[in-house]
Amino acid sequence: MIDADRSNSGAKILDLGCGTKPYKLANIVMDINPIIRELPDNVSKIIYDLNNIPYPFEDSSIDEIHCYQLLEHLRVHTLDFFKECYRILKPNGTLHLHLPNAFFITARLRFLFGRYVDDTSFHPFHVKLLKPSYVRQHLRYLGFSATLEPSTRSRWARFLQKLSADLFCRGIYVVARKRP
Repeated sequence: MIDADRSNSGAKILDLGCGTKPYKLANIVMDINPIIRELPDNVSKIIYDLNNIPYPFEDSSIDEIHCYQLLEHLRVHTLDFFKECYRILKPNGTLHLHLPNAFFITARLRFLFGRYVDDTSFHPFHVKLLKPSYVRQHLRYLGFSATLEPSTRSRWARFLQKLSADLFCRGIYVVARKRP
C-alpha cells in the first residue's frame, strides 16, 4: 500500500465507484451517485457513469486507481474496463482491486444447495461473476504485473489459497502495476 506521505507528493489517486466512503488518500473520486458532492472540498469529484468508456482523463495521467466492490456492478466488459485503467495509469502506476469471489468454495456450496441468496457473491445488483484466476489472467494479458494478495492472515487459509485461489479466496484482492 501507499504511505500517507505519498498523498502530499502530488500523486493523482483516483477512487472509482467510491460512493460515500472513498479511499482515504484519494484526491479524485468518480461515481455515478451525486452523493459524492457531499465529500470534503479537498477531493475532486466527478459524477460519471463508469459503464461509459473512455473515462474523462488524459492518457497516462493517474498514479493510482482504487476500485472496491465496483467491477462486479459494471455492465462494461471486464477486459474493456482493465484496458481503460491501463490507458489512464502512468507507467508504474498501480490498480488496486477488491472484489467478491463468486467461485469461493462456500459460495459454490450455497448455490448447490439453493442457499445462494444468503451469499453476498450473488448480490442482486451484481451483473457479472468473477474469480481470481480470470482477473489476474486478463490483467497480465494487458501488460500489468498482477499479484493476488492473501485475503486472510491464517497460515492454513493462505496455504489453501496458494493451492487454488479460485476455491479458497473469499475475496479477490489484486494489486496490478502498469509496466513501463
